[in-house]
Amino acid sequence: MKLGRNIAFLWRWVRTGVLAGLLAGSVLLYRWSRVGDPRFYRFLETNTGRRMAVVFQWYGDNPSPPPDDLDESRMTPEEQEVKRRLEAQVRADLPTHELLFEDGQTLTGRVTEERRDEVVFVRTYGDSAEVTAVIPRRRLQSIRRLEMPDPGITYRDVRFQMEFPDLRYYRRPPFSLLTDESFFRVEQTVELLEILHEQFVEVWRGVMAGERPDRSIQVLFFSRQEAFREYQRKYAPRLESTAGFYSPRLDRLVLFNQRASDRVADLRQQLETEEARHRSAATSPAAQARLREWRMQMEGDIERFAETQTRTTIRHEGAHQLFYDLGIHSRHGIEGEWLIEGMATYCETSPIGAADPARLRSLRRALEEGSLIGLEDLVNLRDKSGLMSFGVQERIGLAYDQAWGLVRFLMQPNYRQAFFDYLRYLRNPENFGEIRRLGELAMLCRFLVLDPDELWRRWTEYILQTSG
Repeated sequence: MKLGRNIAFLWRWVRTGVLAGLLAGSVLLYRWSRVGDPRFYRFLETNTGRRMAVVFQWYGDNPSPPPDDLDESRMTPEEQEVKRRLEAQVRADLPTHELLFEDGQTLTGRVTEERRDEVVFVRTYGDSAEVTAVIPRRRLQSIRRLEMPDPGITYRDVRFQMEFPDLRYYRRPPFSLLTDESFFRVEQTVELLEILHEQFVEVWRGVMAGERPDRSIQVLFFSRQEAFREYQRKYAPRLESTAGFYSPRLDRLVLFNQRASDRVADLRQQLETEEARHRSAATSPAAQARLREWRMQMEGDIERFAETQTRTTIRHEGAHQLFYDLGIHSRHGIEGEWLIEGMATYCETSPIGAADPARLRSLRRALEEGSLIGLEDLVNLRDKSGLMSFGVQERIGLAYDQAWGLVRFLMQPNYRQAFFDYLRYLRNPENFGEIRRLGELAMLCRFLVLDPDELWRRWTEYILQTSG
């Protein structure tokens, strides 16, 4: 009897200890998740972490990333049907013939009919346009039939299309795009991303950890801000004012055409109001002509502003993707938000790292007013809201400007090698403990062999002296 009571007593203590350990572990995980501690992200990569993430919905409503590929025999009938449809669509988009003209020019497209003295040639532009031409044979040197490559549709592409059945799929290796935009916008976007990739490798080759994973880069491009915002609120709720974002978990760029943004709509409304104010005074034909010319000029300025914003967003989010896929950033969240956003902002210009006059003006004005964010507050920031935690839009904008300015300073020849060594140190999981203990600013200063005050002095001096 006494032995039984002892066993029961011991069992209660064991059970209490296990429950207390689970509770303590849960509290610790919660704290780590709230401050973006890298140990939380490392835990999520374990089998236990993945299972707990599903049970406790740590990713909210975010879909779990599907496998990169799956044998077709293991797909559902619906998935198989979507795969076949995408393959047929990609084949229909590919040119089948190349025409070589007598003057040396070439055209790719589809020869739909060959006659004795002429050929019927069709060039399609997705769903946006189709051009048919009847070309005399005397103008042609040759007609070459092109080999049809494999469409390259993966299971990941299939699930991407099924997630957005109303959007059109485009395959431009290594990009898989879903959009309700035109074919021409797709081509412009891919061209921008390809140029960015070429420039990126040239600038960051010295710190790249390897080749990017052999899978498609997903680009989700909305034509309307409302559709983008609906998706953003569901999957990236803290990014309320963003014009685009990159999801490392899904390896997906999410964008929208800035021509449809609220900012551009406000500018158009201001233009209407200003024109109406001057219309009553423009009574003569000459005055009316000047007013029409002014309006056309302002409309052109607004269009150029929208296009610039779209291109800047594509490069910014595309840079995020490359920093993760090429192993420059860790997948564990150790890098501070200033570094992640500062490096992406540094890549917004073409060429990468070019001076940004607007950001320089912002920094010089803040320096003159004494309103710059302190280095410790910026570099050691560890908050789930990232740079958004600075509150009002002006301070958030200044935080981005300072992050850009600091990265640009660190990319100067005198500091670049130390900066690259710092990036390599950050992404190594074995160093997480020391980084968390010392803080990012102290670690950065160690690599630069500068104390924080001297770093601040040299950086502000650089901002004042930089042309642009």
